[in-house]
Amino acid sequence: MRKSSLTRFLVRLVTKPYDLDMLKELDRMGRIHTPLGGNTSINVQLIHMQALLGFLQDAVLGEFFSFKTSGVEGAEEFDLQGTTRAFCKVMTVLCQFISKWYEDPRTQPGYKKPRNSPALPMLALWSILGAVAIGVFAFFTK
Repeated sequence: MRKSSLTRFLVRLVTKPYDLDMLKELDRMGRIHTPLGGNTSINVQLIHMQALLGFLQDAVLGEFFSFKTSGVEGAEEFDLQGTTRAFCKVMTVLCQFISKWYEDPRTQPGYKKPRNSPALPMLALWSILGAVAIGVFAFFTK
């Protein structure tokens, strides 16, 4: 179950548009693995989540490099540098979405009680993720 869920998430990460649904999915990845996010049945330590992200990033980057040197049609035109840089940025943002669920916001400097208004930083982040995703998706649109 976990392996298939992870596979589906990775496929979505590199093939689907970076819209509000994707941001909710990125946020959910952190929330479902920690009691602070409301899930008392699973408590994965942050170090293990970060190690998994590092392993996944290494595996995907390995596939990018393998494709570039494979001789397959389109491999020569594949923008390895741009795709690698974009994917690393996406993984960094994903790590931040996960990490935020491991911090008690009330202990953070500048904490203010949340209001029921839309989160403008999330909208700004959506724009950044959309721009970053272009490089990652270049591989899949050729």
